[in-house]
Amino acid sequence: MLRLTDKGWASALRDRIKGTSRRCKNGFCFVIFDVPEKERLTRATLRYFLKECGFKRLQHSVWMTDRDVVEPLQELLQHHKLERWIRIVIGNIVASSSLDRLIIRQNYRS
Repeated sequence: MLRLTDKGWASALRDRIKGTSRRCKNGFCFVIFDVPEKERLTRATLRYFLKECGFKRLQHSVWMTDRDVVEPLQELLQHHKLERWIRIVIGNIVASSSLDRLIIRQNYRS
């Protein structure tokens, strides 16, 4: 039997997300969150984790990737009991600012 520490589990999950090359079939994978101020460390850790996994920030609490990583993200939410603050959304941006379009163009050229 093998047991991972929380740090080891997070590292394995990060590697799994980073190693995913399969693209999202229906657009992009968005992580949208509203973590309370009293949980500021959780929020900062989540942002760092998303950045390390290759997500791009659209807004402070809206991150996106073009890879199909819904399953490992769901594991993350369940493992740390974060479902109340974080949403995973699959889809396309229909209207956006010029800055959003620039971020998407620079990072997700087909």
